[in-house]
Amino acid sequence: MCRNKTDNCYLEKEENRDVNDQSTSVEVVQMFSLSSDIKEKPLEVDVKVANIPLKMELDTGAGASVLSSFLYRKMFSHVILKKTDVRLRTYDGNYIQPLGQINVPMRCNNKLENVRLLVIEGGCEKPLFGRDLLKIFKVEISLNKLEIRKDECVKRLVEEYNDVYETIDLKLKEPKQLVSDVVLVHFNPSLPVKLVCDASKVGIAAVLLHKMADGTERPIGWSSRVLSKAEQNYLMIQKEALALYWGVKKFSQFLMGRKFELVTDHKNLLSLFGENKSLPKVTAGRIQRWALYLSGYNYKLKLAKGSSNEADEFSRLPIPADIECENLNFLNVIPVDIYRVKLETRKDRILGQLITFIEKGRPDKLDQSWELELKSLYNRRNELYVHNGIVMWGSRLVMPFKLSKQMLEQLHSTHLGMSKMKITTRSYFWWPGFDSDIENLCSSCITNNVKDKVVSLGRDRT
Repeated sequence: MCRNKTDNCYLEKEENRDVNDQSTSVEVVQMFSLSSDIKEKPLEVDVKVANIPLKMELDTGAGASVLSSFLYRKMFSHVILKKTDVRLRTYDGNYIQPLGQINVPMRCNNKLENVRLLVIEGGCEKPLFGRDLLKIFKVEISLNKLEIRKDECVKRLVEEYNDVYETIDLKLKEPKQLVSDVVLVHFNPSLPVKLVCDASKVGIAAVLLHKMADGTERPIGWSSRVLSKAEQNYLMIQKEALALYWGVKKFSQFLMGRKFELVTDHKNLLSLFGENKSLPKVTAGRIQRWALYLSGYNYKLKLAKGSSNEADEFSRLPIPADIECENLNFLNVIPVDIYRVKLETRKDRILGQLITFIEKGRPDKLDQSWELELKSLYNRRNELYVHNGIVMWGSRLVMPFKLSKQMLEQLHSTHLGMSKMKITTRSYFWWPGFDSDIENLCSSCITNNVKDKVVSLGRDRT
């Protein structure tokens, strides 16, 4: 947008009315930063518009994304400029007529979408990336630096209306103090470590501290999270125990292999996780698991007053975050059941043809046009039968080709040798090319082929 325009304007849709008719209700969208006298470095977003790299100025106050006519003629003149029913209205009631709009593909954050850009008369340096694109591409802004802006207008306003602002402190004292060693300290392996944990109805928190030489305590870091719906139903003692488990796990890189103080304000936990304490047999399973995990650390559990618990505030005001799912029991592979074998047998080209032969009559002669696998089954034609849609050879199951590799990998998971593999597998399964498949698998297994070198000690010559 042009820098010589007014600071605030609004966006509305044209509905065949006079733009000067103020009585008509309109849908307005605020459009800030059409012009600005503040000489600050703007936030920029790197995008590709119609495969053309472009930097757009991020404006969270703009309801629509706009492009200058100068930039349109320079870079996007090949794109058709369409009519638009959108009007820009300034805060003083004046209207700005866009030249039109272009619909172009835009790539941002590895996402490609077809978007609308309004073309405005003027010569802006950079196009505006408005809230409409923020919703589409879900751009996240990281503001990790605090800055003080000395604005004389604000200062004069406060002085003029001192009776209104007399109770408000508008000064931000030295932002660097928030990240200085007054607030946080670096981890020092030579100093004692203390971990304070706490839980509330909505969240859990942990604060890791150093006990300094002068007796003071300084935080190294802190963390908190919200409780899941299931965790919110825990008893209070279980929530407090969860806070201990989660806190130790969160800061395990600082606590593993060293002695530290573990602090809680829940007295009952001393009898569960304290020194030389054994868990009662009726203890809940989750507490037993947490106690087993904590037993791998060298800690001394201490009790603190709730009023002096550093983690109390963070547990009551946790940071909303995605709940981490914990897999207590899981399988690396999905077991093959009889229904899947039946389904794959029906789909298998060779076994499907074999079932047809068995049901309609076994051929008396070997047909040279048959596939190799079907020929290998001809010698066993009188021993094969179909049971519940599955081909059987005696008491052994004829495995479909699609499942044979999976079954071999499961049977070879303990790295059995070639002979043991054949003996074990023959007791349950069979398929054409059975022996060669096992031989190829065992010969290609690195674990099976590793042989310890025999070191000859020899004899001392006397």
